[in-house]
Amino acid sequence: MKRREESFERRCDAARLRARGPRLRTPSRAGSWLHGFVNGRTGTAAADPDTSAVRSGYIEAVLAGHRSFTARRRAGLSESVTACCAELSQLVLEFRRLDVPDAAQPGTPEAIRAGLRRRERKAAALRDMIRLQTLLFQNVRRYNCETEDAAQRVARGLAGYCKGVLFRKPLRPEMIPAPKADRCDPERDFPELTPVLQSIRELLNTESKEAERHAEPSAV
Repeated sequence: MKRREESFERRCDAARLRARGPRLRTPSRAGSWLHGFVNGRTGTAAADPDTSAVRSGYIEAVLAGHRSFTARRRAGLSESVTACCAELSQLVLEFRRLDVPDAAQPGTPEAIRAGLRRRERKAAALRDMIRLQTLLFQNVRRYNCETEDAAQRVARGLAGYCKGVLFRKPLRPEMIPAPKADRCDPERDFPELTPVLQSIRELLNTESKEAERHAEPSAV
């Protein structure tokens, strides 16, 4: 059992490593403002007469860096989710195989020992499912938080840049290019995960009912 848990921990560590992604560096608001001020005075940045949005090569470069960061971060999440999904599928199959009764004659010492081993393995598989499912959703939450934070940091930097470009002219929200946070919904973005999560919910529900049914009545 200890060897199994060590192997499972190594696989979990691998999933965590795959979830780690690149870092996005954004300039400070003061640095962005100064850069925008220089670009605005040299004519390399200005408000688009049709859309009012500020345009420049600097803005395009920042937005391209944000898109690249998001794409790489999403690729890392996808790899982690795929690994977790494959492992969860194997655990579900193992758990269901253990539901098959033993061939030994019921009531014999051999059957009792086999039943105990089977229950231990089922409990271990169930624990692994819960831990791995928790890890999966932690990775998704971390991804969503990081991408939202990245979009906000880029937006703040671009706001400072646009203020520098316009200098004393009024800055309206529609003038600032706004990056979007590419949020992840596991069951929407990874449809192959839906039947696995549904199976786990059913197994947990069944095991919970079985535990309640076999629980000893409390003393009156």
